[in-house]
Amino acid sequence: MKRKLLYSIFAILLTFGYAMGEEPQATQAQDKEQNIYINGMKIPLADALELVLRNNLTLRKSKYDVIMSDSAERRARKKYAPVVDVEASVLKQKQPASGSTVFSGDEFEQYELTASISKLFGTGTVLSAGVTQHLSDSNDPEIPMMKKQDPAYYKPSLLFSVQQELLKNSFGVNHRREAKLNKLNSAITRSALLDQLSGLVVQALIDYWQVTIEKKGVENAQKGVETATFVRNIIARNVRLGISEQYELNQYNSIVASAESRLSQREQAYREAVRTLLRTVNMPPETQVTGITDLTDVLPSLNEQESLEAAFAKRTDYRNALRALEIARESNKISENNALPSLSAVVSVQGKGQDEDILAANADLPGFTYPTWQASVKMSYPLWDEEIRTSVRDSRLTIKQREIEIEKLKSEIRDDVLNRLEQVRLAHDVLLKTRRVRTESEAYYAKVIARSNQGRLNATVVKNAMDSLNTSRQDELARLIEFNVALLRLDLAKNEIFERYQIDIEKLIAEVE
Repeated sequence: MKRKLLYSIFAILLTFGYAMGEEPQATQAQDKEQNIYINGMKIPLADALELVLRNNLTLRKSKYDVIMSDSAERRARKKYAPVVDVEASVLKQKQPASGSTVFSGDEFEQYELTASISKLFGTGTVLSAGVTQHLSDSNDPEIPMMKKQDPAYYKPSLLFSVQQELLKNSFGVNHRREAKLNKLNSAITRSALLDQLSGLVVQALIDYWQVTIEKKGVENAQKGVETATFVRNIIARNVRLGISEQYELNQYNSIVASAESRLSQREQAYREAVRTLLRTVNMPPETQVTGITDLTDVLPSLNEQESLEAAFAKRTDYRNALRALEIARESNKISENNALPSLSAVVSVQGKGQDEDILAANADLPGFTYPTWQASVKMSYPLWDEEIRTSVRDSRLTIKQREIEIEKLKSEIRDDVLNRLEQVRLAHDVLLKTRRVRTESEAYYAKVIARSNQGRLNATVVKNAMDSLNTSRQDELARLIEFNVALLRLDLAKNEIFERYQIDIEKLIAEVE
């Protein structure tokens, strides 16, 4: 009777222990709100991911890179900035006496001030305007036939000019293409950085799930220690009563020590997983991470054609490959234009004034009282320029390379998406099979406990059943998380992470201080 009572207590304690330790199963609805539990607070998953984007040091650094991705494009606008030039000069000269100094004098003074502004426009047109104030005088001697010396005159001038490239950079076509290249390069850099951000967000979520796995592992290891200790104590009592052998107690002493060792290893793995997660979200080390994200175990509708279309429309590497092809084509057009002769036309008009009084001299400028008109055309072309010919050849071959890269990338993306779809299906199938293993392990364990109540306690069979049940529960949780990770990686393969969790990445980037 005492032995049967011990069996009954053993069975009740184990069954009650597992019932108390049972965690909620996965959600049965894929669209159920997903949450993360930090410091005892339930945080919706989308908010938690935004928290990662704001706090993670790598992400914060990358957001600055995103902002600076258009730096080359902005620097290229420098050539369109107006250029202002101001120059002042003073000249004083004394010459040795000669026949000419009898009339012009041997001392000469000149003062000149020039201010001009020029600007290049997107059409390749250069507009310039400038004004010059000029004053010169000499100590020309008074000649008897002349009543007075030649006075000092103010000689201001006003200049306007227009310069236009007509052939090589016809009306700024190359400038516009270069601006387009800069914009495309900026888009490539920016989208690549955003792709890195989405990958880091996925990693943060996987880190949290890893904490969940390790936490469950610690709980199972604790149950293993408790059960092994409980069985060891029963055997020790049976040894004292003479109904069990000493070697059985030795075996279970070893089993308890092994269970305690596994518990220590699991606790260390859990601490490391928590540290990794807190480093990812950049939160204090004392932050408590508890609970489990509401995971899905429902296989979504998977359409291969729709997934491929989404990947080709949204994937960063494919869109950047198309941009690279467009860059190659625009570069080829620039190279071909650069191979043309340079034909430029310049038209300028200048107005001059002259008077002893500065105001009177400048009054002649607005009306162009003394105008000067000039028009010129200049053509230049380097003969047998290997650099130009090589640039044209290379730009054509680069187009071929980019087209080949796109074809190769299409195959890689197609395989990647199909692989991800298959991995989702496989992960779900493995999850269902693992769940069946757990169900069978529970049934087997219950039968072992029931049979133990009917006769001699077979400690080895009970221990093996207990280990099998713990392992099956741990495996089910791991497979559940692997299934959710597979879904995440499918979203990542289609570049739908931010869209999936409704994260406004542009708003977060704009918040960078």
